Amino acid sequence: MGILQRTGLLIQFEDTKLIRMKTAVGDDSVFYETSMESVLEDYRPVDGINIAHSGRTTASLYRYGKTLKRKWKLEETWKIEEVDFNICGLSSEYFLPPADDRKDNENDEQGI
Repeated sequence: MGILQRTGLLIQFEDTKLIRMKTAVGDDSVFYETSMESVLEDYRPVDGINIAHSGRTTASLYRYGKTLKRKWKLEETWKIEEVDFNICGLSSEYFLPPADDRKDNENDEQGI
């Protein structure tokens, strides 16, 4: 995580996750490593709060195992054009995932 010491603003963050999956045949495993890095730029004050209005995100997926080696990479440049707070009528239900995704997530947590 990168934070500007002078301003305390977040300018970069990254995350990596490694998942091991057993193959259908034998005792071999396939590993998936996902990495994501975002750089935040163009901070501007909105109602007294500094908000990043642009940035760049890079996501990588590595798949490797005994015989498998693959790498995918996606890069995205993004820009925020409008920011607002406390929007009338906008509740937390608007940010919930679709019902199918919630069910899959619950099953994953229960080991089903």
